Amino acid sequence: MADLEAYTLAMGGNALRVSGDFQGALKAFEMARQIQKDGGVDPDLTAKIDRLEASLRRDLRQCRTSLLLLDRAAKVFRTLKSHDELARTLINQSNVFLVQEEFKKAEALLERALDFASDPALRYAFKHNLIEILVRSGRPREADQLFKETGDLYQEHSDPLTTSRRIWLRGLIFRELKEDLEQAGELLTEAAARLSEHGYAMDAHFARIDLAVVLRIRKAGGSTPVR
Repeated sequence: MADLEAYTLAMGGNALRVSGDFQGALKAFEMARQIQKDGGVDPDLTAKIDRLEASLRRDLRQCRTSLLLLDRAAKVFRTLKSHDELARTLINQSNVFLVQEEFKKAEALLERALDFASDPALRYAFKHNLIEILVRSGRPREADQLFKETGDLYQEHSDPLTTSRRIWLRGLIFRELKEDLEQAGELLTEAAARLSEHGYAMDAHFARIDLAVVLRIRKAGGSTPVR
């Protein structure tokens, strides 16, 4: 019972993280940990709480703490032979290395995640994250090709968050190709607006940071858009 209560609090903390309320999220996880300490025994739920808190620590740019939490979660999922949960955890680890711009490590972890994944939904996460790694590591042509090849997966996942992230990623590709900065700006503006509308404040914030880069490039006299 204590484990379930702690996990519910952690899920609430994750929702607060997504909405941009970091202080509220930290407080929720603190309460969840206290309940765990007083009576938690379920290793699966403990590992899932670790993974949720790792996302908060990543967004706070506390990457070392995030990776420690994910390492701990991964060990539990390996022991339990929870292969899909292990794959999700490796994908999250990859995201932390992406934030740190350690692109080779990020890509290697994604490849490892594929070895464990059986849930078809994880194919989308793998492809989407790999495209982001490619575009942010200076390989926009490869990213563009993979993005076009992944169209069917994006069609299968048409929820507001996935749709917004697809638009965001397309904007990033246009930005890095520098062939149509006007289109890049329009896509990133749309992605930020959609994310904000649906309550994903943190994603909207990061999309606006990417948009600001486009505006700086254009102001500095970046490449002429190709029509």
